[in-house]
Parts: sequence; C-alpha cells; structure tokens
Amino acid sequence: MIKQFFGKEFCFLLAISVAIFLDAILAYAFNLGGWMLGLYFILFLVVAYKRLEWGIALVFLELFINPHGKLIFTTFAGQTIPLRMVLFAAVMLAWFLLFVQKRIRIDLTRMKPFIVLFIGVALGFVGLIANNPIDAFQDGNAYIYLLYLIPILSIEWNALSKRLLLQCLAAGSVWISFLSFGILYLYSHFSELQLEGVYLFLRDTRIADIADSLYRVFIQSQFFVIVFAVFLVALLFEKQEKKSSKVLMGLLAVSIAIVLLSLSRSFWVGIIMGLLTLFTLIILFIRPRFKEVISATGTLLISLVCSIAIISTIVFFPLPQRASNVELTNAFKERTSSDSAISSRWKLLDPMWKLIAGAPIVGNGFGTTVSFETDDPRIRSISPDGMWSTYSMEWGWHELWLKMGIFGPLGFVFLGMYLARSFIWQLKTDQRWVAVGFLTSIAFLFGTHIFSPYLNHPIGLGFLLLAFIFAEPLGGFPVSVLERVKVSIEQKKSAEPALTIKTE
Repeated sequence: MIKQFFGKEFCFLLAISVAIFLDAILAYAFNLGGWMLGLYFILFLVVAYKRLEWGIALVFLELFINPHGKLIFTTFAGQTIPLRMVLFAAVMLAWFLLFVQKRIRIDLTRMKPFIVLFIGVALGFVGLIANNPIDAFQDGNAYIYLLYLIPILSIEWNALSKRLLLQCLAAGSVWISFLSFGILYLYSHFSELQLEGVYLFLRDTRIADIADSLYRVFIQSQFFVIVFAVFLVALLFEKQEKKSSKVLMGLLAVSIAIVLLSLSRSFWVGIIMGLLTLFTLIILFIRPRFKEVISATGTLLISLVCSIAIISTIVFFPLPQRASNVELTNAFKERTSSDSAISSRWKLLDPMWKLIAGAPIVGNGFGTTVSFETDDPRIRSISPDGMWSTYSMEWGWHELWLKMGIFGPLGFVFLGMYLARSFIWQLKTDQRWVAVGFLTSIAFLFGTHIFSPYLNHPIGLGFLLLAFIFAEPLGGFPVSVLERVKVSIEQKKSAEPALTIKTE
C-alpha cells in the first residue's frame, strides 16, 4: 500500500521541489524574480496544456512546498507578483485554451457541494464596496484559489492520476520535512550575524517562523506533513511487507518530529480532533484484532522515540560548535505557558462577536477591521495603550461568520459533510485507508481552523479540493472496462501498482 506514495513520479516531483527552492534562492540573491516567473509561466502553461492533470498536480505540489506563495516573487507597479499567482494564470489559461478548442468539457453537476460556500464568498467580496477595496482584496483573494475547481471538474480522475496526487503529497511532505530539519540545524549551530542572509530570505519569502525559540521551526505547509502522517497511520492497519513496514516507521518518525518541531498550538487542537475521529473510525469500521492494535501501538511508540532522537541529533550535532546552550525543553515550556498571544486572542473575541451580531446573515465583507486591546510587546511599542485594528484574525470560524455571514461557516460545514459522507461510503471498499486518511485530515483541518485561519488560506482550500478529487459521488460509480484495461496497461509499463477502485 505504501508504494502508492512512492514511484518514478515521486522522485521527479521531489526533484522539482528542490529545483524550485534553488531557483528561489537564485532569484532572491540576484534579483531575477521577474525573469524566473516568466520562465515558470511558460513551463506551467505548456505542461497544463499538454496534460491538464499534470498541471493541477504541479499546482498542488507548489502549495505543499510554498506556504505563502512567495517563494519566488517580483514587484510591478508597486504590487507584489508571487509565484502562486503566476502559476494560477498559466494553468487557467491552459484550461481556457483547451475548453474553447472543445478538447475538454466541464462537469458542472459536481459543483453542488460548493454552492453555499460560493454564496458566502460572494457576500464577502461585497467588502470591495463597503470597506477599503485594497484591504478587502488582500483579505479575500485566497478564495480565488477555489477557481481551480473548474479545471478539476474538467479532468477524468482515474486511478493513475489520483496516484500522481498521492505522490505529490509524499514529495511535498518529504521536502518540507528536510527543509524544517535544515533550518533547525542552521539556527542551532550558527550565530545571528552569520544567519543574517538566511533570515532575510526566510522572512521576505515568508517560508518559516523561528521567532519564539531556536528550537521552534514553524512552516505553515507542515500542515501537509501531518496529513501525510495521517495516511501513514491509516496504513498501519493494512497488510504490509516487512520492508514497507520499516519505511512506514521511518516516515512516521520524521512526521512526528515535524509536529514537535512546529510547536504549533493550533496544530495540537487539530490533532486532538483528528485523533478522536481516527479512533472512532478504527473502532466502528476497521475493527482491528488485538494483535494488530499492539503492533500499531508499538510502531507509533518506536516512531515517537525516533522522532525525539532525530531532533536531538540535529541540535546536538558537534560540527560546527553549537551557537546556543538553550535547553530543548525550554521551547516546549514557552509554548505551553500563558503568553501575550493567548491573552490577546481572548481579548479579540468579544469585539468580533459584536460585529457578528450586527450582520449575522450577510456578514460585514472582506476587509472588515476589528479594534481590540493586545498585549503583544511589538504592538505596545507602537501603540502604548495596546489598541490595535486588523482585518486578519486568529479565531478562524468566527472570522468566516463575521465577513461572509452565516453562509461562510455553513458553506464549509456542508462541503465537509459531503466529503465525509462520500469517504464513509468508501470505507466499504478496499481503499478504506484513503477514506480514513481524508476523514481524519478533514477533522484535523476543521479543528486547526478554530484558532488559526486555514480555511481562508490556499492551504485549507487546496486540501479540500484535493479531498474532493478523491471523494466519489455517493453510491459510487463502476469503473469502465476501458479504464480498467488502460490502468492495467500502464501498470505493466511502470511495473508498479496503481491506486485501485473497488465498489461493492
């Protein structure tokens, strides 16, 4: 089963991830952002035009490795143009050319689960008129990512193309893990002066947050490493070869290390909800034997020990001499103790409720600002009384309601229910590990969004689009004989098993 994540495509996609990062360093160092973006536009346009499913796959890969879309960027007429925007233009142009040439068609009937959410987004963009239009656009432009639904609905997602997306997830997760460990090594072994260039690059491209501690490396795309880990846990209850079991244990150790390294309290909340969902699915649907439970528990415990060993090895590696003598445990204590971020978050809640009560149905639109008192020392240095106004809020579900009206949170709930019902049906097939992985990950996403906005970010929106691709219409659909023959031929060519679909 784990072979679904690893194949020739995985190696190719991992190489692309490394290439994009190296290109980003080159563009940043020599101010080549504009030229680099032009090359990527042409490349993605050609790939998407020839193989639209590969265009979408590369779009997902960019999302998995590029948290804020600014890994490569340039400035034009005072506006920042990031890599994510350029890739969006290229793929959508390729789709348009294919559509007008009638080489593809779009299945609009499958758009129904998104209708309520689209109404909420439309209400949110009323903020372009009601609020500051620049703030409103910057606040709501992430939802433009949902337009990828159009090319997604124009592709016939068979077993092979779905397997390609799983390998994208694996490649992106492996690269983000490697990048996280690399940053940890640099910041635990070199001085602040030596890392000035690294710091500026990470700050300007908005890759990582290393503000609280030398031992906290938070990259927003680590979200997908956790999603990948969820699928690995689901595979613990499936039959594996001995060699695959060892690989599975190693990947779990790396994933757990990333969770510990991120020190994200929002992730912790999401993981709790995800674990509750996972345990429920295991009890109700998987129903493992006692021996399987002991084996899975043992694997997880060994992976946990190995994850701590990975972090310790990187931090205490003797070459070169470490730049700090801070204890590892201090970082965890800092994140679990009360601090200004927690108190400020609670002070933000009451003003948000008041704005929600003022327009509970249609909302206040994107760009709506909330004024509140904060204990953040950085803001206190600017505003001594601590009063601050912002349109970016950390109460995720409340922000949806405040700006998009009740249609915002309901739209995501309805979409989540559609996906959940589809994956629950798939629990009856031989691909139940895929269903368990997505069901648990949806719970993780919705839980994480309580305290950190992920559903109004391409990361959350992109994950829901990914899940939608794997969510078969309720009742399932039989795989055509022609598709079965095609998959069989492709399997023989690659000598690797493709993701199969079995209906009952």
